[in-house]
Amino acid sequence: MERTDQQSHQLYGKPYHGRIDIALEYGYDSPDSFTKAFLRFHGATPTAIRKGPLKIKLILTGGYTMDYKIVKKAPFTVVGVSAAFKYETADHEIPQFWLEFNRSGKSALIDSMYGISIDKDMSGNEFEYLIADYDNGTEDENYYSEIWIPVRKK
Repeated sequence: MERTDQQSHQLYGKPYHGRIDIALEYGYDSPDSFTKAFLRFHGATPTAIRKGPLKIKLILTGGYTMDYKIVKKAPFTVVGVSAAFKYETADHEIPQFWLEFNRSGKSALIDSMYGISIDKDMSGNEFEYLIADYDNGTEDENYYSEIWIPVRKK
């Protein structure tokens, strides 16, 4: 697969490289075997690639459709563990935050029902993220953050 990807880069925008030259360079027995492999991998022939940019087709398979419903709720309070994250790095740091939370044993006290992002003034490059659950009054308020979730105003 990697070999065919390298070939597409060599083909695109370089009409002076012939199909025969590229096929031999990458170890194919013939230009036809190169074209077949190229077509299978890229979904287009080398000639089609030379005429225009390479188009990528992505197909996701597996998984399932999530069964969900939107429910109006009364205001409630959650408690949890919070940390500040930068928008630029949050996609890598938040999963690490969850791993540390679970490894620390804090998940025995907080069921981690919610992952809540909070940016009250929406003006900076950081936001607060909270791993939280409903406040049942048993958590140590000095150790955990408490957040009031109001009813959404229309």
